[in-house]
This record gives sequence, structure tokens and C-alpha cells, in this order.
Amino acid sequence: KFVVEKVKEKNKEKGKNILWNVVTNLTLMDGEKAKFFEENKFGLSTSFDGPKEIHEKNRPFTGNGNYEQVVEWIKKMKNDYKLGSVGLLPTITKQGLAYAKELVKLYAELGMKDIRPVVLRKVGRAASNWEKIGYEPEQFLEFWKTVVEECIERTRQGKFMTETMS
Repeated sequence: KFVVEKVKEKNKEKGKNILWNVVTNLTLMDGEKAKFFEENKFGLSTSFDGPKEIHEKNRPFTGNGNYEQVVEWIKKMKNDYKLGSVGLLPTITKQGLAYAKELVKLYAELGMKDIRPVVLRKVGRAASNWEKIGYEPEQFLEFWKTVVEECIERTRQGKFMTETMS
């Protein structure tokens, strides 16, 4: 809030069009924050790795998990608040490779018109867990091909969906 107010104050004379974006896991989202993002026309991005078992395995959360909460806030942000945009990013781990079709279907059910699977890179925590979560480039390529084919098939059926890496 502080940064937004300062930028607005400095921008009064210049009249520039300011675009705001926030990347969040949505675990601390509430109505007050959502309203602030709406009022300031924020774009919102969140990681959303697919079906519950994959999302919660990739993004462990203290307590009961966060899948339902994330899904609820994705829907609210898309339907109840007027934001600049709402984007979802799936990080693909070894466990997620088998869920390409389910991932596309889930994104479509959430009202997304595009999907951009994020290839796992061997850096940070991924590097130290590579044996558990990593994969070979060819494995990701097969996953990605299935995602693209699913998007093409949905589009042929009149349910537009695009894969944005291609």
C-alpha cells in the first residue's frame, strides 16, 4: 500500500499509466487485500501446479494444505473482482509429468484461456531435491506435447485454450 500511494502521489503531475502486478501464493489473501488490488487494477499471478495431490506435494503448507483455499481465491479473483489480469503458472515436477491432460482440463474449468507450463530448473531448493522432483528434458518435452495437443483439441471443440510457450 505504501509503495502504491507514493507512486500515485509522484505520478499526479506526470500522468503516466502505471501497471501493477503481484505474484502471490494466495495463502494470505483476504477481502481487504483483494479489494485493494481491484481498486488499483493489479494484475495477479499465482502458482497453481494442477490437481490437489500435485499442487499440495509441490507447495506444502503448514496445517491442512492450501489447495481448496487457492482454488477459491482464483475463482473469486477472476469472477468477483475486476483486476487487470489473473494468471496461473504451473511449475512441473517429476510427479506432475503424468497429469498433462488433467492440468489443461483444470485450468479450463477455472476459466483460464491459456496455460504456460514452467519447466523445473536445477537451482535453489530444486537442486537439492532433484532426485525426487527432477526429470530429463525429453520427459518434459513429452509432457509439453500432450499439453499442446490438449489445447488444440479443446480449441477444435470450440473451447479456446492456448499454450503460451509455443
